[in-house]
Amino acid sequence: MVYVVIAAISCLIQLVSAVLAAGLIRLTERWLAWSMISAALLFMTVRRFIPLYTMLATGSTASINPTQEYLGLVISILIFAGIIMIRPLFYAIKRSEAISRENEARLEHILNKAPFPIIVHAEGGDILRVNKTLTDLTGFSPAEIPTIDDWIEKTHIKKEAFIASIDRLYTRSENKDDGEFTIRTKDNRQRVWDFISAPLGELPDNRKLVISMASDITGRKQAETHLIEANKQIQEAFDDLIEALARTVETQDEYTASHQRCVTDLSVRIARELNLSEDQVRALRMAATVHDVGKIYVPSEILNKPGPMSTLEFELSKAHTLHGNNILKSVRFPLPIAEIVYQHHERIDGSGYPRGLKSDEIMIEAKILAVADVVNAMSADRPYRPALGIKKALKEIQKNRGTLYDPQVVDVCVRLFEQMDYSFVESRCEEVASSTS
Repeated sequence: MVYVVIAAISCLIQLVSAVLAAGLIRLTERWLAWSMISAALLFMTVRRFIPLYTMLATGSTASINPTQEYLGLVISILIFAGIIMIRPLFYAIKRSEAISRENEARLEHILNKAPFPIIVHAEGGDILRVNKTLTDLTGFSPAEIPTIDDWIEKTHIKKEAFIASIDRLYTRSENKDDGEFTIRTKDNRQRVWDFISAPLGELPDNRKLVISMASDITGRKQAETHLIEANKQIQEAFDDLIEALARTVETQDEYTASHQRCVTDLSVRIARELNLSEDQVRALRMAATVHDVGKIYVPSEILNKPGPMSTLEFELSKAHTLHGNNILKSVRFPLPIAEIVYQHHERIDGSGYPRGLKSDEIMIEAKILAVADVVNAMSADRPYRPALGIKKALKEIQKNRGTLYDPQVVDVCVRLFEQMDYSFVESRCEEVASSTS
């Protein structure tokens, strides 16, 4: 009777194992294999149940083989244990796959909701995903741009620059890369995109994965272009105004016309040797061009007087810096033109006019203009005396280097004339005496 119970238990275990194996069919892609295993276990159960039923019906146990029954029970238990042990693994795989699909769907949702174009691509040039925004903006579907080469060909993006930017990420020499690129859409519209790319990790085949995001800055670039053009027009208007003011002075004093042009040329040369910024050079050029504009308020009889000025006349002449400042500050120049003109007769020891500024209180542009003004004034003819010559002019600024004039500016000015063959004649100013006495 014991062997009958063993046979019954074995049969029951096989039946349960068949049911459990059938349950695994929906958890794995290998459904055919598990279907066959379940069918085999069910067949073994039926095959064991028929003799067992016969024995129970007849009451005869003569056909029982004890060894076979024990072996059958052990095999049934092993099969049952194996299925029980493997089920959690399949459930874990199924959960992992579900989580993966959920994450994939979430990523897809995030990418397609992003308001900016996104490309996910792998080392070797495969484009794994593009979002809806990119498709909407360019007109190219994912199927039309499966690789980076297709993207480059269809959008006419600069190949060398774009490839170089993503190669730096593939080789891990950079953590991110960015750059502006002009692309062409499917309907032949030209757009400017600002790309930023970053590594995402690696694929199972060890290829580097990179995400590239872009923002359409076409509007901003167009606005910048318009702004540059507007600024250019404003600058041209300021230049025209400066030129008009300079010509106004020329009608008052013939000497001043040539003098302002020569002083401008020398001032700019000195400024460039001192590595002043472009804005500083531009401000100095404009200020030098009209640095004596205040003389329109000084009677021409005083300016063109053939002899020395009286004390009163000299005081009236000195007021030209104040008048120049008042004229220029009424115009809203984007650069400190008026202040440079106002300071160009100041001296670093405080002995200048009109405010007696010292050293660092004086703008570097005004210090340059002061030196250029003195050098040209001494080397050129004046109504009340002939030209003193460039040698005496240079000697004057060297003698007062560090007292009246900035040392650096003096050194550069002297070097221009003595070592770099600069001369007022070679510059584009007119009617300058070439005396070197």
